[in-house]
Amino acid sequence: MAATIGTLLLVFASYDFSPDAFSYFFRSGAGRIAFSLEPARHWLLSLPNSARHPGRGHRPIALLANPRSRYFGNTVPLCLALLFFFLVTTGISSEPTLWALPFLLTFIAGVFADFLETRYRRVFLALTGCLLALQVTLSLRVLPWN
Repeated sequence: MAATIGTLLLVFASYDFSPDAFSYFFRSGAGRIAFSLEPARHWLLSLPNSARHPGRGHRPIALLANPRSRYFGNTVPLCLALLFFFLVTTGISSEPTLWALPFLLTFIAGVFADFLETRYRRVFLALTGCLLALQVTLSLRVLPWN
């Protein structure tokens, strides 16, 4: 609760503590949202999205090494990712599917962490290594080699 109130105060401060400017989003057409399957279809069913996005160049592959941490579960990140994948903002130009990616990656990381705690750890690590090598191969294949 304290974090939510503190964040709300920071956002309010970014509007120079002006209630009129702060409430504009809620009073204007920018606050209108709807739900559609089209954004999720674009991101999840398009094979070129796995390595690059047309017109926007290549996506970098980032590997992060972090120490082992406690994890809170997979259900909440999955539910939030699904909610954002079907969200469409009609009043402003935005990409809610981009908002869903951190939650989707958190869900995937949780599934990987759960599998690494089973007796099939070695098999899962080998499978993960093969998937990583496949991703590198596919990403290198779509690069323009001039």
